[in-house]
Amino acid sequence: NGYSPNPLNGTNFKILKFKIKPQNSSAITSIPTSLETVTPWSSSSVNTTRNLTFSPTTMGMNQLNGTFRINGASFDMNTINYTIPLNNVEIWQITNRSAIAHPFHIHDVQFYILTRNGVAPPLNERGRKDVVLVKPQEVVRFITKFETFSNSNVPYMYHCHLLPHEDDGMMGQFIVSSPVSVDEIEDDFKVSIYPNPSNGEIKLFSEQKINNIKVFDVLGKEIRAEIIINDQFTLINKLPRGIAFVKIEFEGKILTKKVLVN
Repeated sequence: NGYSPNPLNGTNFKILKFKIKPQNSSAITSIPTSLETVTPWSSSSVNTTRNLTFSPTTMGMNQLNGTFRINGASFDMNTINYTIPLNNVEIWQITNRSAIAHPFHIHDVQFYILTRNGVAPPLNERGRKDVVLVKPQEVVRFITKFETFSNSNVPYMYHCHLLPHEDDGMMGQFIVSSPVSVDEIEDDFKVSIYPNPSNGEIKLFSEQKINNIKVFDVLGKEIRAEIIINDQFTLINKLPRGIAFVKIEFEGKILTKKVLVN
């Protein structure tokens, strides 16, 4: 039936149902003033600012039933819109030049909303988010850090979370890159590492003879870890907190494994 210009698209629907029962002895009768302390990344640490503009393909009120674009382009599986270095801190500015609200969703990371039309967000929007509603003619800025996963071959998506919009091309994709590549396809290797995540010590089991092992950080710098190789397993100790890449050299083959160290 198309869109009606209101937040619920002209529809009322049930979200959840409350069943009220008699109060028990341990009832919580007041709401705490704060639930958790959150610390957004500082704007002074930002490496890059990206600008995304939502626009309709058809102007006027008929745009409500039409298609929408991000930065004037439709989704193309063969196009990587952004290549983002691992550990980049970024501000994404979303400008909605259409007459309908768009819930914007990004994969891989969560973010903190900085401003709506230049004003700090209300209290309920100051926690971590992975979706933000960008209202008509509104500008939303958020800050995030791409610090956990990287893969030079597998992209992440960002898109409008309205299914007809993303299906019609209101979507893009990005790569999180790292100086150290990680092998995701390991059919030729019989190697296991545990625990992962680790507290600074890992054991590596391999059915193949290992010639050499090196450990790198996310910038490609070698970590001076303690490595002990014996007949049963390899012990890697004294890993610093963060993401470590374990480069394992076999006879004519190299495998890189990623480890999260808490």
